Amino acid sequence: FGGDGVLALAESGMEMRATVGKVLRQPKTLGHALDLVGAYLKNYMIDKADAVMHTIIPICREKGGLWQIKALNFYAAVRAKQARYSESLELLKELDSVLTLKDDEEGAWEVYDMVYRNFGVSYEGLGDEVNALKYFKKARDVKVRAGIEESWFDMWDIGRVQSVVAFHSGLEEELEAAISYVMQSLDLHNKQEGHDKVMRAKILHTVAECHLARALRLETNAEQKSRKKSQRKAVMREYREALRYLEESHTLFKRHKGAYNPLTGREAESVAQACHAH
Repeated sequence: FGGDGVLALAESGMEMRATVGKVLRQPKTLGHALDLVGAYLKNYMIDKADAVMHTIIPICREKGGLWQIKALNFYAAVRAKQARYSESLELLKELDSVLTLKDDEEGAWEVYDMVYRNFGVSYEGLGDEVNALKYFKKARDVKVRAGIEESWFDMWDIGRVQSVVAFHSGLEEELEAAISYVMQSLDLHNKQEGHDKVMRAKILHTVAECHLARALRLETNAEQKSRKKSQRKAVMREYREALRYLEESHTLFKRHKGAYNPLTGREAESVAQACHAH
């Protein structure tokens, strides 16, 4: 009984509820269902992932243990993809309350890496970048303690959120560190997964946002210091750099996702805004 069968049952309505429950209590079938949710998430098929999770979450809670842990983590990811961050956070807090693995247990770092990253995504979605940064760093640190090198994804998460925190706090050294971290992420991603051009486009967008943050910070300083010509030139240089990265990002989205994809459209809007600022 494969993944497609699970989805068909999940979407078939009230009259199939008893059959669904009976079939899904079989470990092999429930495993297929969770694997299917993971596949749907990777392919941005969020509604289908939600349909399956809505059906299996009561069974996974009833079974407890790893079933519950994996299901809650997936469901939190689904809610985050739907921009329902408050619900995602509630699911993660429920997960945290039943997660009893110790950091040094075999394979524990992989579980905590996923959970901490999802916490970070949810807090970031709620506009709480301080807590988001805390959890993204915890995701990195739990790997490092297990002897695993930090990934380009860790660098991207941390640098992206740290740039926002640094901008709002006015800490220029932290902003510079964030930009450096995001650039390291871009370079490492190119070496390890350079074939993934869509992901490269997303990181390029973050690089551009860092340059825009630097431009705004310089602009604020320039206004406070009577707009010295050299400072104004520095501001314009940052806007040009941001525009360069946004244009490359837009080109990649258009080439690999299509001209009418929402990602392409949003990036076109970012290019237009940067042009206006420049």
